[in-house]
Amino acid sequence: MKLRKIQIFAGSKKELAIHIFFTENKENPNSITSDVLDVIYPGLPQTPTFTQIEGFVSEKRSIAYVHYYGSWYSGGTFTPSTIEESVKDSISVLEEGIVEDVYNEQTIKVSVNKINLIGNSLGAYFLYKFKTEHNKILLSPLLPIQKDGLISSDLIEVLEKIKKSIASYKKSLLYCYRGIVDNSWDYFVNKIIEEKKKQNENATIYIGTKDNLISKQYILDCLDTNFDYTKIKEVDFGHDFYQLYNAYITDTEGK
Repeated sequence: MKLRKIQIFAGSKKELAIHIFFTENKENPNSITSDVLDVIYPGLPQTPTFTQIEGFVSEKRSIAYVHYYGSWYSGGTFTPSTIEESVKDSISVLEEGIVEDVYNEQTIKVSVNKINLIGNSLGAYFLYKFKTEHNKILLSPLLPIQKDGLISSDLIEVLEKIKKSIASYKKSLLYCYRGIVDNSWDYFVNKIIEEKKKQNENATIYIGTKDNLISKQYILDCLDTNFDYTKIKEVDFGHDFYQLYNAYITDTEGK
């Protein structure tokens, strides 16, 4: 089994960087032929650790890791609106089925049976809002929440933690996040509390029982009453993406 990593650029200006990890098919070396392609939308600070991602790749599962506009390998600026664009543009280019590997200047065909969208924390919030027929897997997601017309104290606590996190990124990770100093982030944090909850029938949610940021009660308060609660999975982890993602793979593949 030969593992391959390619990098592509998406969007109208070809600024959205996506790394794709897959096992090479000997008969079709320039095709991604796994059963599933998991597309990852990370939370902050989304520091990509490729060796860990590679460990999840198999003949059945390929992985695409999205670098939001204005962050890490991508061009542009990093604002809430460009994260929304990152979700839309990444799905669009992968659905087209033909991508260009900038490493080797090769055309790669995407011939998978299913695309799953994996959102963690802040990334899960933008994925939750995006309308799509693909399955969504939300790992300790940030969600909008109003209960009986009142803002939940749980949400206020989460938002305060997010504000502190973004403030620290402004100081220490400006080289990774171009545009994070934009005041749109203050607007975004305030905007969440004004949004209405919605139904997401194609979403499965994983909650870490040791998560100090996102609690089960917070998630339950976020969801519409007709949400299928059997799609909420509790796992014995914290807020760490890799642990939650591994729990999802174990749950779905029985490893």
